[in-house]
Amino acid sequence: MLIHRVKGSVQKFGVLKSAWSQFRWYSGPAGRRQIWAKVQHFGWGVECPFCGWRGSSFYPHPPPHYRQNAICPKCESKERHRLLFLYLKQYALLFDKPLKVLELAPGPYSHRMFQRLPHITYITLDLTLPSARCHGDIRCLPFTDSSFNLVICYHVFEHVQDDRCAMSEPHRILEADGLLLASAGPS
Repeated sequence: MLIHRVKGSVQKFGVLKSAWSQFRWYSGPAGRRQIWAKVQHFGWGVECPFCGWRGSSFYPHPPPHYRQNAICPKCESKERHRLLFLYLKQYALLFDKPLKVLELAPGPYSHRMFQRLPHITYITLDLTLPSARCHGDIRCLPFTDSSFNLVICYHVFEHVQDDRCAMSEPHRILEADGLLLASAGPS
């Protein structure tokens, strides 16, 4: 056993301690489930655009919203985040010119996409999320008319009572040739 003496006391090296704790975790039920999931998804059929993980398929989403091929096991991005990234990369010319982007109720993965792009001004707005840059209501956005090139609004409209007002505000702050990407989930 490797030991390290510090001022008369004996301490185990952190590497052995870490390896032992990982072994204990993987030999337990949760670790065995993770190993089985990795074996089931071994391959090169899909690749996560955020983290680069590759496998035969993504992991299924747990109940109650069970979906096959939904979650990346490395960064935990969902299919809607990966689709948004790929769409913006291919069709929205996001990577070609300076843009001002607003995301309403930001997801946990958008910042990974936009932080890589120095020519993008990325602003987030949410009613209660502490990590959002601005706080406000979608029915009364605190921005001037025609101030954004792109507005992203995923799974917000189904949570707002006055959805007509909520849909008109992003339109107001978009430039004439701006793009609104909106998606509504189940209400």
